[in-house]
Amino acid sequence: MFSTLFVVRDVLLLIGMAAAGLADLFDVRLLVLAAAIITAGGGLLALVLPGLGQPAAEWRRAIRLLRGVAEAPELGVGRAALLADLDRFASRLPAFSALSTQERQSLLKDMRYIEAPSGTAVVRYGEVSDAAYFILEGRAVAGRVEDGQEQVLEVLNAGDFFGEIAALTGVPRTANVVIEEPGTLLRVPAATLRQMVAKPELNRLFLSKMTERMVRMNMLDLPRFAGLDQQSLRELRTPDPQPVP
Repeated sequence: MFSTLFVVRDVLLLIGMAAAGLADLFDVRLLVLAAAIITAGGGLLALVLPGLGQPAAEWRRAIRLLRGVAEAPELGVGRAALLADLDRFASRLPAFSALSTQERQSLLKDMRYIEAPSGTAVVRYGEVSDAAYFILEGRAVAGRVEDGQEQVLEVLNAGDFFGEIAALTGVPRTANVVIEEPGTLLRVPAATLRQMVAKPELNRLFLSKMTERMVRMNMLDLPRFAGLDQQSLRELRTPDPQPVP
């Protein structure tokens, strides 16, 4: 996203420098007026396009869900997860497909399968928890309040996961996550998540996603998370110590 922003900015800067030569052909005041109209047009376009490729009605719905997170119903307890449930998630995420049936079976301990109706608050900003969530079906929206304004951070679809930062590092939740479209989730405890991280094919996946989200959090709240990145990266790179027989 930022690469696109910088490229567009620099290209437009070059076009503007080249267009400065038009002052030899047209009145400077006319050129300034044209530039002002183009700038105002861009601002008006931004007002009607609040999301990148996301309809305005859908965006407003996500904001309403985040505003009501305090009164939103809690996620249920669910049932014990089955191998078929994890296989469904693996079908949506290629990294999990590399695990053998025996390896997947070993990950099922304490994992829960939970149905999530629309409007359910899965996690809340600031709470402490030791679990992550995998989305089997449905859609969720993640966001938080910044300067009194709700800000959508990420839209999560089937095959996505969230909550891994709090589960692996013990820090409070960094965002609210609310179910937008009803679906099903897998609740993965921290101990199981660490088993996954110990596998190279999954380590890269979690490391990449976790780093991406911490960078996003640092941009929003740099002082609070200034020392978190390296600690969290070490957490991912260092497997649990094995007991000495």
